[in-house]
Amino acid sequence: DSNRNEGELSIQNGLKDQLKEKTSENQALSTMLEKQHKRILELSLEVKDETLKSSKLNTDLHSLQQKKKHLEKTFSSLEKKHADAMDSLKLVKQEKLKLSAEM
Repeated sequence: DSNRNEGELSIQNGLKDQLKEKTSENQALSTMLEKQHKRILELSLEVKDETLKSSKLNTDLHSLQQKKKHLEKTFSSLEKKHADAMDSLKLVKQEKLKLSAEM
């Protein structure tokens, strides 16, 4: 009977040791999960921040593209006006030469 009690006690002690070991493992895993969760939250904030920056850059890019189009139209218009002015100047010079020749 004494042997049986000792055997049961030994089994109980073994189970207690296993329980302590598993509890310790669970605590370690829990701590690791908490750290990973915290890191995930940090990364999530970084992604959100980078997304906002990207969105702003896209908005800025669109604005710059619109300004570029406007400047290209303005430049084209100025080129045409310059060409027209040069044509007018050429005509004026021709008229001036004609008048000088007539005098």
